[in-house]
This record gives sequence, structure tokens and C-alpha cells, in this order.
Amino acid sequence: MAENVFQFTLDEYNSLNERLVKLRTEEMPKVIADIEEARSHGDLSENAEYDAARERQGKLAAEIEELTNQLNHADIINESLLDPSQVNIGSLVDIEVNGVGSKVELANDANMDFMADPPKISDLSPIGAAIKGKHIGETIDTETLDGKKLQIIIVGVTRKGRRKA
Repeated sequence: MAENVFQFTLDEYNSLNERLVKLRTEEMPKVIADIEEARSHGDLSENAEYDAARERQGKLAAEIEELTNQLNHADIINESLLDPSQVNIGSLVDIEVNGVGSKVELANDANMDFMADPPKISDLSPIGAAIKGKHIGETIDTETLDGKKLQIIIVGVTRKGRRKA
């Protein structure tokens, strides 16, 4: 089975690597210390502190494993080689979806964040996959996962503080 490849800008890669180092060197040792402290309080069957610390440890371990996998299978995008008028990972994109204007950032699946301003959409999502690799002025017809038809027009692309329109 082929491994997934995760595309990152250098800044994204460095940010995830910093997060991984922090998890391994600061957060995990703290949780392990919390588990030891909770163990010292006696009966583990009714020890809420112990249960909470073990749950945090499990979540941290899963995040460490996920980040390690992504970084081990990373493809760093050489942004200097990208066409600034083409939508790629890290592009800020002005789009019209069914006539309604919007601004999004195209991100890899690991960095999507709908709460960001502008929202970071995954390149694997229906809209992200539809706009990736497209240029200003292109019109794309696609569908959402629930079958809603969308017409997307690439109005503008911003990269590294430059704007093409």
C-alpha cells in the first residue's frame, strides 16, 4: 500500500516540527509526571486525576504519532518555483462560489482550519481539490460531498504578499 505524501510549505513544515518537539520534550514529560503524582495518591480505580492524565497521555501519543508520520512523509514545496497566479498549497485565493465572493487559503489536510481568517481549506476537500492547480480567471464546475453543484471562479491568488488579479 502506498504511503500518503503530505505537501507543506517550508514554514508549515517548520511549525509542525516545532509542535512535535514541544510535545515530546515538554508536554509528554509533564503528563508522565502528572500520572506518577496521581499514582502516589493510592487507589487508581477511583482516581479521577489519574484517569484524566492517562487520557491526556493517550491524546498526546496519538498527536505525536500523527505529526511524526506527516513529517516523515513530507514533500516540501519550493515556493520560488511556483507560478504565483496558480493555486497551490499556501495560496490565498479569492473565489466566487455560485456568484458569492469568498477568500480561502489552500492548505494540506493536516493544516486545514475552518476557524482561521481566511478559512484554511484542505486540498483534499471538494472545493480544495477543484481549485488546486487552477489559474486566475478559470471557472470550475464541481460538487460537494452531498451532491450540491458548485461553480467556482478563481478571481485572485495571493502568494508571499504579492497579488495577481
